Amino acid sequence: MSQIYLAWGMVDRKLHKKGFGKALLEFRFKDIKEKFPERRIALTTTQDIAPFFVKYGFEITKVVPKYYSETLDRVEMIKRC
Repeated sequence: MSQIYLAWGMVDRKLHKKGFGKALLEFRFKDIKEKFPERRIALTTTQDIAPFFVKYGFEITKVVPKYYSETLDRVEMIKRC
């Protein structure tokens, strides 16, 4: 099954916990579902941000320790539609 990859859905740190990240992600989900209903959604992030995506149905598929730096792991995630 092919995948849609999310990239650079960033919200300024000063605006965290105000619902902007949720709104952006839900908009992206809606758009993907309309245009590509059968595709999985994939992304990579860090261990600090992964819990946000878990709340919206993403599963961790792989962790690469110290990928970005000594303190930042690469976390690969998938959301099955």
